Amino acid sequence: MKEIILIGGGGHCKSVIDVIEQEDQFAIVGIVDKPEFLGTDVLGYAVIGSDSDLESLAKIYTYALVTVGQIRSPEVRIRLFDLAKKAGF
Repeated sequence: MKEIILIGGGGHCKSVIDVIEQEDQFAIVGIVDKPEFLGTDVLGYAVIGSDSDLESLAKIYTYALVTVGQIRSPEVRIRLFDLAKKAGF
């Protein structure tokens, strides 16, 4: 099974986890979120890093998905997508 990192640990991430678990095509290896959430978990999946860890995580894992919803503006999602792309995902 392919391993995937989820970038963003809020409410939208929880919805994405539900879909990924139902589809059974990816194994979620962890969540990337704000540094203050390191050591916590989202629905049983550990927060394994923050934005600054994306480059090192991209050396280990092939797949990542930005799991931040859009409240007011897509700016956060775009920034995270660009970070992930630059890191090598």
